[in-house]
Amino acid sequence: MGTLKKVITSVFIVILIGVILLIPINTKEMVSSAETYYEKEPYTENEYYTVSEPYATTETYYEKEPFADTKQTTKNLVYNIANTECVQRSILSPAKNTYSVKNLDTEGGTFVIWVGFTLPDGTKDGQTISNYIQPSSSSDFTYTTNTVVSYCPSEIVSIPTKTITETFTNYRDVAKQRTVTKYRDVQKSREVTKFRDVPKQRTVWNQVVVQKPLHQIIPPPLLGFGSVILLILGIVVLRRGRKYNQEVISPSDELESVPLPLQLKEQPKKSPPKMLEEKGTIDVKSAFGYKGATILYKVKVENTSPVPIADIKTSLFVPNVFLLLEKEKSLALLKPGESKTVTFDIRPTGECGDCEVSGKVVYYDTASNRTKENDIESKMLSIVCPMLKVKEISESDWHNIVSNLLETEESTKEIDMPAEALFTMVSRIIKDMHMHMHKPEITQNQKLFNGVARFYGEGVKGLKYAAQVEVVGGAKKSKLILKAWAEKEDALTGFYHGILDEIEKRINVKEYIDDNIVQYNVHIGDKIGTLVKDSVVQRSTIGASVRKCPNCGREVEANGKFCLECGAKL
Repeated sequence: MGTLKKVITSVFIVILIGVILLIPINTKEMVSSAETYYEKEPYTENEYYTVSEPYATTETYYEKEPFADTKQTTKNLVYNIANTECVQRSILSPAKNTYSVKNLDTEGGTFVIWVGFTLPDGTKDGQTISNYIQPSSSSDFTYTTNTVVSYCPSEIVSIPTKTITETFTNYRDVAKQRTVTKYRDVQKSREVTKFRDVPKQRTVWNQVVVQKPLHQIIPPPLLGFGSVILLILGIVVLRRGRKYNQEVISPSDELESVPLPLQLKEQPKKSPPKMLEEKGTIDVKSAFGYKGATILYKVKVENTSPVPIADIKTSLFVPNVFLLLEKEKSLALLKPGESKTVTFDIRPTGECGDCEVSGKVVYYDTASNRTKENDIESKMLSIVCPMLKVKEISESDWHNIVSNLLETEESTKEIDMPAEALFTMVSRIIKDMHMHMHKPEITQNQKLFNGVARFYGEGVKGLKYAAQVEVVGGAKKSKLILKAWAEKEDALTGFYHGILDEIEKRINVKEYIDDNIVQYNVHIGDKIGTLVKDSVVQRSTIGASVRKCPNCGREVEANGKFCLECGAKL
């Protein structure tokens, strides 16, 4: 009976194990699915904005202007009248009344005078007499009567007159024209970079819970091993049942041992595929050149990646001895393989020597969806300040020499200073820099002053330098025009700003320099490959051998330090 219980128990265990293998259980699995996401994608569009733009217009105004005017006045001639004879009637002669008139004026005229008598009864008896009297002459006016008289009166009827013309200063309103600056709203457009959400698809892996039978979860090696164990267990149960029924089992029917797997390995988990990141790259080159009062620093940015880059900002770092009007330049977008160039204007402040200029380019890489930056290769700028000595030359030699030199020119706006005082002070400042000063040319009247002074000097190595100062203005305001010449571009830049710095120590003129003046109409191209030349630079290289860049073979200027095409150091 005990043996029967053991058999039943063993069979129950086998059935139980089989049932367990069929029971579904919860398990976690990695499941891939397509996910829609939105990515910021740059694009360019025109943005319209309004600015106040200055423009010149002609305005009519009225000004009091003096002129010589005349007026005519009428005056009586100057004369003198006297009663020279007053005689009563007698037996032998009638009554007689005589008045003598003397013309004391410088002009003659006809005098009309009534001469007569007053009778005893109060009545009057007389006659009106007209006589023309020459200047400084006299004439008698006489009347006689045979009646008894009491008095000898006279009356002035008419005195001749003369017309006097007088000249005096009068004023009248005169209409004049002048050019004034006004402002108007102008609509402009600019290209801006914006971003929009673009839907895209990507594969994502999520961990989900699913129900599976246990035999599908157990790894195949382990499941095979379990099946063998169950098989052995079933054989053992059958043998025990046969012994219980007294059945004989031959030795050859015994089971051989079943080898176990040497190593059970778990199935490796599948990891989601990695997204390939495509990196955008750029190529940055820089070059500079001396152009009169400024140094032109050009940075070329080229997109060498297969995707566009956007929101490109180029920054330049200069020492404090330089003035940089715009420290950052922006580009909206660069397509694959496209390149653009930005130009910075650098102004020295009078310091001399070598100075390092560097910078960086920051841009948005659309492939990796992040901002990147590249450094701009550092370059040394040289500012040469000459040690001058006085060299006296004739004015004709001065004009011949400057015609073959490099030239720069700047003009100021109106300065609140009398023109004559500004001209005298600036001329003395440049003369004190050990330069020979020619006799100045001055044109002056009550309203306008114009003075021109020319200077010449040489450096310790024989380099030629020249300058010219011109001041135009009046008693309250004036304008300064400063020109400088030198044999080399870096020497010209240092020389010009040396003059400007010396003037600035006495007169605050730098804030009045007109930035809108275009020097020699120099056109700066949009590519580093565009050479910057004008007639003055071309004259300075006449007869010189052609110089080429050893890196790219492009023709370069004789005194250039960097190639304007590839940026290589010469």
